[in-house]
Amino acid sequence: MDVVRAINFWDKSSKCPNCIGLPEERLIVLHTLAHKFAVLTISSAGTRWSVEEERMIVKGIIEWWVEKYKLEKLPLVALAASSGGYFVSMLATDMRFSSITVMISAGLFHQMDITKDYPPTLFVHMPKDEARKQKIDANLRFLKEEGIDVAEVKCMEFPLSPNFLADRIPGLDKTISMNYLIYSGTRALLTRMVI
Repeated sequence: MDVVRAINFWDKSSKCPNCIGLPEERLIVLHTLAHKFAVLTISSAGTRWSVEEERMIVKGIIEWWVEKYKLEKLPLVALAASSGGYFVSMLATDMRFSSITVMISAGLFHQMDITKDYPPTLFVHMPKDEARKQKIDANLRFLKEEGIDVAEVKCMEFPLSPNFLADRIPGLDKTISMNYLIYSGTRALLTRMVI
């Protein structure tokens, strides 16, 4: 089940009382806004995106929002994760995106007609997921053969620092961050020892 929801990207506020602002998602928004982009987040009506049922609805929402804020002359980009990545890869055949980013998803490229005006595509993925990596590698080759600019970012594992959580969660101090990581690491180690 996908859990990437629009409310994950925004801090709780009077305008968004149900927003929860998850650490990585809110950082995406903050960095995007800092680069002077306007940000619109849209959730699927269900737990996973339905390409056939929701495509024209989302297209209409984006077109309405762009027109409302008079953004028609600006580049339009899309970023989506998991089933949203599959969804955006298909939505890009209906809309004129300047580029798309597909995260932890291989996209649906072999199920559609790719034309020369398909947008440049960036895959962001974790190569330790070997099955998905193979699909992404095949799609990288396929899109290149079709003349589409394509690239990938491989997200590799990295050691957690004591400040990892404190650097991402407003109001969380470094002591709590460090204690949580110590607790989590100890719990994970104990779990491995028991199994």
